[in-house]
Amino acid sequence: MISNRTSRNPGPESNRKTNASAISIRPIYLLCGGGSRRMGRDKAMLPFGGGSLLEHQIGKCGDAFSEIVLLSGIRQYPVELRHLPDTLEDAGPLSGLLAALEDSVAHPSPVRSSDTLAVMAVDLPEIEPATLQYLATAAIPDGTDVLIAEPYTHIGDKRPLQPLLGVYHRRITSQLRNYLRDGQRSVLGFLGETRTATFRVTETEIRNVNTKAEFDRLVNRQ
Repeated sequence: MISNRTSRNPGPESNRKTNASAISIRPIYLLCGGGSRRMGRDKAMLPFGGGSLLEHQIGKCGDAFSEIVLLSGIRQYPVELRHLPDTLEDAGPLSGLLAALEDSVAHPSPVRSSDTLAVMAVDLPEIEPATLQYLATAAIPDGTDVLIAEPYTHIGDKRPLQPLLGVYHRRITSQLRNYLRDGQRSVLGFLGETRTATFRVTETEIRNVNTKAEFDRLVNRQ
């Protein structure tokens, strides 16, 4: 549970007619080097949309971000983008996040006009373009370190947060490094120690694909 969350931001759903020419103020890091144990194969290379799922997501992100970096773990993908290995082996998605935070400090870029970066898991194929534009341009609320996705429903039911779709400030880098060095791996556990705000997305957008059955249902919906 994240006990120190701030009030929710309306998010992109409040303005679905987002300007497609909006200029990103931060890079996006795509988490795509996970174990994919339940899928039985690398999810990033699943056939989707006339190419791979990774290529599909890169194409979507390219409409909102001018800089895309792959958090590729130990893998090398057949795309011409910069790849980052995990900072720590077998440490889960937080190791990829730490690699992204450290990279944003070590590799300054004209694209970066803020001290923040966006992160998205590759297995969120139904993400809306307006949400990506929001990730590219939205400011983290004052007094917070993290802005992550929270699905909404029309009846107000609470749904699990999606920490692998959000914006992170570089000032949490040392805090995350120490958290991992202490042997802790829980993403939500770490966020419980940060000042976290949420923004609203549709429940469909954060429906990730973990198994072959889930992927087959996704393909049938297209």
